Amino acid sequence: MSAHRPLAWRGSAASVLLLSTVLTSVALAQPSSIDARPRVLRTPASVVAAGMGDAGAVLVDPAVLFYNPSMLPQAGGVALSGHRLDAATTNASMASVQSVGGLTVGLGARVLGFREVAPRFSVGLPPFDSAPGSSTALTAAVARPIGPVRLGVSATYARESFAERQDEVAVADVGVAMPFGPGNALTVAATVQHLGRGYQRASDGERPWRGTLAFGGRNYPLATFWDISAMTQLMIDADGTVHHAGGAELAWVPVEGVAIAARTGFRTVDELDRFSAGRFTGGLGMTLDRWSLDWALDASRDGRPAAHRFGVRIR
Repeated sequence: MSAHRPLAWRGSAASVLLLSTVLTSVALAQPSSIDARPRVLRTPASVVAAGMGDAGAVLVDPAVLFYNPSMLPQAGGVALSGHRLDAATTNASMASVQSVGGLTVGLGARVLGFREVAPRFSVGLPPFDSAPGSSTALTAAVARPIGPVRLGVSATYARESFAERQDEVAVADVGVAMPFGPGNALTVAATVQHLGRGYQRASDGERPWRGTLAFGGRNYPLATFWDISAMTQLMIDADGTVHHAGGAELAWVPVEGVAIAARTGFRTVDELDRFSAGRFTGGLGMTLDRWSLDWALDASRDGRPAAHRFGVRIR
């Protein structure tokens, strides 16, 4: 980001950002009724994305590893983040993206700790009890530019333990992205996540893969010392459930390498998913040279507390 940039592409970029905002504002919720396991694969993994409605498929952030592996060539560095949804639910992630020859390689891990109501089988005791659970995932990804297109694939091993149930799965994500416009600041992308026979819904055994179409623009010079970014994405689950997420970021850039950003977003949520907070999100970020500190807020809903997520990024 820079405090002084030419504004030759102001008209086209403004149209893109306006389109993103409109798509976000007219999104309608279509909640599904069944959880998928391991649940860590459906929880937010990036503090930057969390501040913008968890729209992460076109992030320029190492944690894009968990959303769309084809974006890795634009997302070098390391990102650490974590949040506490309530007194019994915590979630953390780590992602590292590096260039290796003509490839870009990403490695990451996610951890979810929670408590849920579980059936009790002991005679003479109440039929239900609150039991602790843990869900972890390890991800490796690789991406490569091929002409104007960037292709990426990731493999994830996930394990969940809850009550007397153990779930182990191996799934794959496949993505494609095409940056375009001045400085490749605009991106259109598509990805299919959670491909694998082991990742199933809790009741009927259906494999809950998810397809995503995403579009975004970053660091458009709105005015002297001010940049704006926006992104929107449409997600379709295997059962036909449609979700939408989108958000925007306004950054004050007084000098090259220094920025203070405010973020806001909206997303559709699964009403029965206790690991999601509200539909509206927000956040702040501060960048100094190669270091960035970020905070995101998920608004409360249905009596659940708001969730705060904190993170650090190193480029």
